[in-house]
Amino acid sequence: MNILLVGCDSVSQNLVRNALRLTEFPNSCFLALSPLQFLEDSSPNFDQFDLIFCQVSDSEPFVFDVLKRDSIATPIIFLAHSTEYAYQATQFFCLDFIVLPANENRIIQAFEKTRKINSMLASKFRKENRWNEEKPKSFRKRFLTKIGKKYVFIPTQEIAFFFTEDGITYLMENGSSNKYILNHSLNELENDLLDPFHFYRINRSMIINLESLIEIKPYVNGRLALSMNSKFEEMVVVARERVTEFKNWINQ
Repeated sequence: MNILLVGCDSVSQNLVRNALRLTEFPNSCFLALSPLQFLEDSSPNFDQFDLIFCQVSDSEPFVFDVLKRDSIATPIIFLAHSTEYAYQATQFFCLDFIVLPANENRIIQAFEKTRKINSMLASKFRKENRWNEEKPKSFRKRFLTKIGKKYVFIPTQEIAFFFTEDGITYLMENGSSNKYILNHSLNELENDLLDPFHFYRINRSMIINLESLIEIKPYVNGRLALSMNSKFEEMVVVARERVTEFKNWINQ
């Protein structure tokens, strides 16, 4: 298993590592991030991890803001020296909340929840996959949004890109400065609603429409700057870790 340790001090890291050696996954791979590394844009793709152990404290409670910002769907086991943050933890994919100090058996008990849930999800996925093989997947052709007291339909092909700002998802209309609020997260759009042949997530906060892409230029730190068919004041940038995949997507 791939395990991410966020904000865990040395005692907690050793506790988790020693506990997992007693399970059926003794050779799990670990990556430890400090709270500041977790906050930075250079944080890794969280989907590559099977489980996250996240330690929260009074001095660094902002980890919850990062979890909310990135819409992390990986199961999380929270560690803390009190129950003060237990309620906030329930707002995420929280499998367990462990009050420190704890022993290895307590860690193993929490880990067993993960194993059982993964097994259940795998079984459900196999059933859904059989269903999907029989029924071709369809993608959203239009989006319903509200302006004032009226509702409007925006055809998908007329959308330049989707982006998030202050936790709110917007769509930006082609050739204009019009932006509309959506009741969908970028993860929902990327995974379920948009055709990946036409739409690509260039960074954590934006999904672009290939048909609205006008120009690509090199940008600092190995990134790419994009010109889009819209009147958007902010720079549109492809994250460095997505550049290679983005180029392959363009060339498909």
